[in-house]
Amino acid sequence: MWDGARGCGLSFGFSAPCVARSRELETISQSERGYERIYQGQELSFEVELRGDLVCRVGLLARSSGGEGAE
Repeated sequence: MWDGARGCGLSFGFSAPCVARSRELETISQSERGYERIYQGQELSFEVELRGDLVCRVGLLARSSGGEGAE
């Protein structure tokens, strides 16, 4: 069962022709069998464009989780 989610964003910039994009950072709380888990994820991608065509896209997805027992 998902209890809720919150979001915030990151911003940064690079010079052309490299473009960096970031997806929202999400915090999701999940309760299961007396434990609460908190997940955070951030997706970061870099795109290089030459002559208006997308040449290369490199992505990174970071995810962390932590939790503690419920009373």
